[in-house]
Amino acid sequence: MGGKRLALDGHKTKLIKTPGDLKGSKIRSQESKVHLAYWKRLGAAAQAIAVPEVLPALQTGVVEAFDNTPLFTLAAEWQTAIKFYTVTDHIYQAAVVVYSKKFFDKLTPEQKKILTGTGNGQAQMIRTNVRKLGDSLIEVLKESGVKVAILTPAEKEVFKKSADGLAQEMVKAIGGKSAEIYRLIQEGKKAFKAKK
Repeated sequence: MGGKRLALDGHKTKLIKTPGDLKGSKIRSQESKVHLAYWKRLGAAAQAIAVPEVLPALQTGVVEAFDNTPLFTLAAEWQTAIKFYTVTDHIYQAAVVVYSKKFFDKLTPEQKKILTGTGNGQAQMIRTNVRKLGDSLIEVLKESGVKVAILTPAEKEVFKKSADGLAQEMVKAIGGKSAEIYRLIQEGKKAFKAKK
């Protein structure tokens, strides 16, 4: 996950420098409406493919591209099926674990503490160390024969702008309480940035 380097594009046949370079590319997408909608905006032919099926899909030509971190790419050996890798930083994908109230209310106090507590207290240290791996893993990709391009801030901004309005589009499509949840997320991000 090296720092902000949280989303990248691996491609079998061409180096990606702009969103337009992905037009018509058969790209593996996460099984998510948001991801599929993003790739559609770029004109890519996105296919939702589960992680275990990505390497065979790359090898057989079902898809020719994907986005993922260098850590995940190397761990899954997806780099064996690509020639190019572009650091785009087009997405930050945080993870959240959610429990239903019905499930959570059935737990003992000890079990609840395990699920909501600080664990062994090493999460921050581990997160920091994993993020530091980014640059060295980029070098591993290069050593494996993959040509790597690291986009300039201006080039990355073009990728960022390609998602303008997508969040609002998805909130509308999802409906339900999504607008309220999205508003709370934005408030939380703003509060976090204010603490920095």
